[in-house]
Amino acid sequence: MDVFYACMFAAFGLIFGSFANVAIHRIPKGMSLFRPGSHCPNCKQKIKWHDNLPLISYLILRGRCRHCQKKISFRYVFLEGLTGILWLASYLAFGLTPLAIISCFVLLAFIILAMIDIDTFEIPDGINIFLALLGVISMFVAPIKGNFLTVGYKSRLFSLLSSLLLLLLFYVFGRLSKKELIGGGDLKLLIAAGLFLGWELQLLGLVFASLIGVLVEIPYRLLSKKSLKARLPFGPYLAMGFSLALFFGLRFLEWYLAFFQLT
Repeated sequence: MDVFYACMFAAFGLIFGSFANVAIHRIPKGMSLFRPGSHCPNCKQKIKWHDNLPLISYLILRGRCRHCQKKISFRYVFLEGLTGILWLASYLAFGLTPLAIISCFVLLAFIILAMIDIDTFEIPDGINIFLALLGVISMFVAPIKGNFLTVGYKSRLFSLLSSLLLLLLFYVFGRLSKKELIGGGDLKLLIAAGLFLGWELQLLGLVFASLIGVLVEIPYRLLSKKSLKARLPFGPYLAMGFSLALFFGLRFLEWYLAFFQLT
């Protein structure tokens, strides 16, 4: 591990984490990501560059707006820190490679879509298109390699074909039953993520997402007395499941195959 590159990945992760906060706020409203500049949502005062440094400005200002003293949501600094950690993890896992760089932006997109889904119960098409483009690029320059398993372009193309078939099945089921089994944005995310992860990690990520969703949602809804039939934003769980599959999926599959002597 090169300490310089590790620090650079973490620093750029913090910067793009700040950008993620802007995107989460503006994309659902159809606003530009770049104009107007950052401003306090309470007093509308423009935030100067020295008050907009990821993590640092939050600590210096003690979590409050310089102008109106309104408390700044901890979510902002949390997402900045999370993005920095994930970008650093990408470098530690994949080194200074195209896969590490593409993974950083995939994880950034996961964070943005997860938070938008929590806020609005929708996953914007633009983010899924961005993920799909990253997946297409990765087919040519960024295979995911384990000890003896590799996710290359064939796995990713098979994922695309199988996902389109799954999309057709869900569409037919929805028309026949007049019920939506899974949201359209979630299905598009499944397809887009598969272009990057390949069918093996796509399927494993879906399993992880389902397990996390069950372990979190059932206790939460029972404790909060919320109906188990209430609408569920599944995007955050898909994002978590696919992220786990990216970092640990091939190791898990190789262990599984070795354990059952199927290699």
